[in-house]
Amino acid sequence: MNSIEELTTRRRIIGTPLTVDEILDPQEEKNIGEVTAYEDDDAIVAEIQHRQGIRSGELVEVESDDEDEGDQPKVCATELIPLCEKLEAACVARAGADSSLDLVHKLRAFRAALRREELQNAKQATLDRFWNTE
Repeated sequence: MNSIEELTTRRRIIGTPLTVDEILDPQEEKNIGEVTAYEDDDAIVAEIQHRQGIRSGELVEVESDDEDEGDQPKVCATELIPLCEKLEAACVARAGADSSLDLVHKLRAFRAALRREELQNAKQATLDRFWNTE
């Protein structure tokens, strides 16, 4: 008990200290969520890689109920940015500067919106992730 009082006076504990029950059984562990039964470890690894791919934008989750969108291919933002750059260069090279200027402005605005979306959805990685590959 003296250590808790000492940490409080040194301002290392902010607010009210946790009880022993709160430390050993945190609230986050009580809400597990959905539980899925997997056949083996490979199925677990595949599911985790799939979820990480969706979060990073490499994979696009497609719902099977949407039949009217089945004709359009799904393209992620990382693929669209180089396409916009190529279209801008083609507009300037093939057509005159006067006729393609409006399209170039629209493509740049679209590319900026894609980059903004990509940065907002980006996750910061720690250096430990790259060095500790086990």
